[in-house]
Amino acid sequence: PMMALALGDKAPLRFLQNGKAVKPVDAQWMDFCGKAMMIPGGDSYACEVERVGEQVGAKKATSPLSEAARGYQQKLEQHVAEMIEAGHLAPLFYIYGGIGSTWFSHFYWAGSPELAQTLSAAYPYLSPPLRKKAKDYLKAEWKLNPPFQISPQTYRTGATRTPYEFPWDDITRNLDYAVSRDRAFRQGNFLHDLYGVEKYYALTGEKPDPALREKAVAAVRELLDNQDWAICGPVRIREAKDVHSVFYYTLQGAATYNRWLAGAIGFTRLAERFDWEGDKALGRYLVAKLALARIAHARCLAEMYRSGMLRGDAKDDNRTLLHIDSECAVIGRGPLAMVVHQNQEIPPFYDLTEEVGRLLGRFARGECKIYLDHLDYSMPLWYLSEAPKQSATEQRLCPLQHHSGNVLAQSWVLGKRGRDFARYVDTTRFKGDLYYLQNLAAAIEAFQ
Repeated sequence: PMMALALGDKAPLRFLQNGKAVKPVDAQWMDFCGKAMMIPGGDSYACEVERVGEQVGAKKATSPLSEAARGYQQKLEQHVAEMIEAGHLAPLFYIYGGIGSTWFSHFYWAGSPELAQTLSAAYPYLSPPLRKKAKDYLKAEWKLNPPFQISPQTYRTGATRTPYEFPWDDITRNLDYAVSRDRAFRQGNFLHDLYGVEKYYALTGEKPDPALREKAVAAVRELLDNQDWAICGPVRIREAKDVHSVFYYTLQGAATYNRWLAGAIGFTRLAERFDWEGDKALGRYLVAKLALARIAHARCLAEMYRSGMLRGDAKDDNRTLLHIDSECAVIGRGPLAMVVHQNQEIPPFYDLTEEVGRLLGRFARGECKIYLDHLDYSMPLWYLSEAPKQSATEQRLCPLQHHSGNVLAQSWVLGKRGRDFARYVDTTRFKGDLYYLQNLAAAIEAFQ
């Protein structure tokens, strides 16, 4: 059903039966799992996803720096230099629900792959002296905080990223709980780290040891074994101890597939860069499945309105904005337990990467535009990374990460260029703000 949703306009799909090309028939019916389509005259078929290489390849051409982008380049230089000068930085501990409890809190920038991803984007626009320092800084961080390893010390060592001090006496009683929750979340999403891991080896020229390959393949196999590929709905099937761990350790809907698809792309590039025989095809296989799932997520709720299953206008439905049906947000495994968090906003461009953004721009631009137009409508004159929730029943700010891809989507999904895009790049109050650095690099590219 979800593959039928992805079929849509221009989807790179080809169906075969007994070696001959066939076309699926639309049954003119759908439900929350997706559309009903069929291949008549048989009980099996093959599906080929074309142009997967366009997602995996991607060597970008560089061009001279535009004079109009000079100011953004100077800001990028300044903020990268400040980060390097500060030395090792502790993860940002951010409370968005009120001091006194860490229940509503997140840690940001706790992994070296995140740093590698950001510095890879910034690197072409740094001055030669700063390039060398940035590469040395990344190598030092990689040794101090290697990928696929999360230690409690990760959260307790390093310079502060904030210009102010937290009232530690008020929040210490729950800090260990916040650390354990974040560690479990990161350990459950090692697949996503592979995107940054590949960026590290591409930037430094180093080679991974065999142990990294084993961990990478294990992360891919875990997803392939545990995911329901028939519906690929807004769910992630995994073991969880309680409903809270399901919610906090597991991303929902489109946000999950942004991360998984980025990780699959990173895995495939690693396999091809270092000639991991057998794993190249495995990587492309996973990229193909996840690409279709991500397109389907963007189209699902809007297609319900187009088909007449839901009445009204898709743009007025919050589920359409978020690319998720909140009534079936997360499912835990064995026995199945439905967990519904209708007051939580998990936006569709959470942790967006360029490859995923351009995929959506090609195959689901209109559906993505609904959400981005809504942001323009609700925040016409400013675009801060911290903003009130658009849909929650509780009055609080969103976690920073929820807005991490909203700016980048304006360029990668909608294709805005020059000042039409750069006006969304705001400012930051954090040292080593990797989201802000990515936005600055994208602004420079928007003038190329």
